[in-house]
Amino acid sequence: KLHVATPSSAITNVFQFGNGNQPTLEWFFDVDGTSLFTINNEGIGTPVMTMDPTLGYVGIGTSSSPTARLELLTDNNNTIRFTGFFEASMYHPNNGFQLIADYLSFKTTTPIGNISFFTNNNISTPRLQIVPSGNVGVNTSAPSAKFHVNGTLRLENLDANPIDTGAVLTAIDQLGNAVWKPRRIAFEANFLNLAGTTPLNNSSKIPFDAVALNTGNGFSTTSNDFTAPVDGVYHFSVVLTIENASLTSVYHQQIDLRVNNITVKAVTQTLNSVYGKGTISFDIDMNLSAGDVVDVYIQNTDPAYISLNNIGSWFSGHLVYAY
Repeated sequence: KLHVATPSSAITNVFQFGNGNQPTLEWFFDVDGTSLFTINNEGIGTPVMTMDPTLGYVGIGTSSSPTARLELLTDNNNTIRFTGFFEASMYHPNNGFQLIADYLSFKTTTPIGNISFFTNNNISTPRLQIVPSGNVGVNTSAPSAKFHVNGTLRLENLDANPIDTGAVLTAIDQLGNAVWKPRRIAFEANFLNLAGTTPLNNSSKIPFDAVALNTGNGFSTTSNDFTAPVDGVYHFSVVLTIENASLTSVYHQQIDLRVNNITVKAVTQTLNSVYGKGTISFDIDMNLSAGDVVDVYIQNTDPAYISLNNIGSWFSGHLVYAY
């Protein structure tokens, strides 16, 4: 319908459109299909559009061959705009979509505009949503706080220390910086089922069968011992009120604190009167590893037995610090 031929003396195949003799728009092309096809404003060095017929690439605002199916380059903020009454979208079935930039920003232009991210072709609940108030929601469409998570939350590597089960997230300064702190561990065990005094034979574990305090659940009233939940330094205190149940006027007894059935502390008390009463007490700080078992034993140094009074006897301890 329209056949335009370029003289053989012409340097470039070009269509020029303009006002009078002054061209304002030029189309450059090569009939052999190996050169770029460009659209350019007269007097402006960078083409408005460049097409590579070999690769099928299209560039807008590029000064050289486009490097993608569609490459956009601009020196201002108006790079690309999608306009629609309800929404604008890009559809990439079975393919990925990637944005790479030195500076990347997302902005809404209305006071009710949200920025939402969806996955798995699910548009009912956004995986991440930022609302105009600045609240950020994960797995919720209506975040009610600056950071609102609907589901589980994991905070990892806040500091170099390992995280113990049950650790507490603790602020370390007025700026709001926080780290994981080991959980609090403390206990106090006593007697519940001992009425008055109960005789104990030689080398018997003290039957602490009740707890007044058991923060961290380290003490067991079933096995009458304490199991260290975490590595650390612990403080223990033992107070026992003892009655001489023997007719022997001089009576000796020993209290052992054991760790994994090995005695680490021993205190001896002598009662100098028949049916006399006395108190044995001691405190100790020690390093424990998670899983170490601590209990209290009574050792009779005479071939008789003594009685423990349920009033004024207890075994207590707490974590000084974990490591």
